[in-house]
Amino acid sequence: TVIAYIENQKKKNEPNWIFVEEKRQDTIISVFEKSHTRQGRRIILLSVAGYGKTEELNNLASYYSSNQEPIHPIKYFLKDYEGKSIETLMFNYHQNWKNIPPTSLLLLFDGLDEIKEKHYQTFINHLNSFLINNPSTSVLVTSRYNFYDLKNQQLRDFDVYLLHPLSPSNIDRYILKKLATGELQFRKQIDEFKFTEYISNPYYLTRLVRFFANGNSGFPQNKTTLFNRILFEQLDKDESKFNIAELKQQLFPTSQKIAFCMTRSGKSALTLDELKEIVPDNEMRKMLRNFCILNVNHSSEGSWSFEHKNLQEYLCAS
Repeated sequence: TVIAYIENQKKKNEPNWIFVEEKRQDTIISVFEKSHTRQGRRIILLSVAGYGKTEELNNLASYYSSNQEPIHPIKYFLKDYEGKSIETLMFNYHQNWKNIPPTSLLLLFDGLDEIKEKHYQTFINHLNSFLINNPSTSVLVTSRYNFYDLKNQQLRDFDVYLLHPLSPSNIDRYILKKLATGELQFRKQIDEFKFTEYISNPYYLTRLVRFFANGNSGFPQNKTTLFNRILFEQLDKDESKFNIAELKQQLFPTSQKIAFCMTRSGKSALTLDELKEIVPDNEMRKMLRNFCILNVNHSSEGSWSFEHKNLQEYLCAS
């Protein structure tokens, strides 16, 4: 489920990313279905790493690919973007793309955070320009939090939505589907080794289930083992995704330094100025945006914190 960023800001007393079940819960599909105006719906969907932004985009594309639906979805992976105009991208998709009524067009751009830095502003400018000329076209863009400036939003007239963690019923269905008869033993180990707080994050849940199902590799029995396996697996993945050589070797020692300074000074979050004191090198700070467990806090713009307090403690201790 998703929540509008504006609505989320009103919930001042709730901790970040804690899911509260309500009677009315929007999905990204229902948000688009509610749009009945001539103006196309423009949404950017944000979350931390591993929360399933790509899956939500795929679900939306699948829903509107039905023959009964009048909407025509077209999907692009922005990691492949090389600076072309949106019109050129559309022409490359199909040379007769202009025959699709603008109100039926839904553009899905996955991974604003994965665009090469030299092409980032070019894409923003091209998309804004395209939508001036095609105001009834709908667009969904996905991105990690760290790569989208909520104070100075560059995507014009876009509504910001946040992806919720999984609900308890989501978690139950997934575990039962993947483990069937092993469900009770899995839950017993999750409770025994105190991993319960992590399973509302799809990234952690899928890996914990995989570790349990793969008896040969052994199930992690403490948080140190769990973080070692999950953290380095994600760093290897990001190294490939962002095409940054030795990302792990460069960012891991820096993250240990940040975690030590935060813990020593009793902080759970850093302002940008404080981060600059710890990491004075501008290029290294840019690279930290690729670090899967260090996030820009959406409820306090401009502050940095680790995804879990336990991760900060683990990195500090290491």
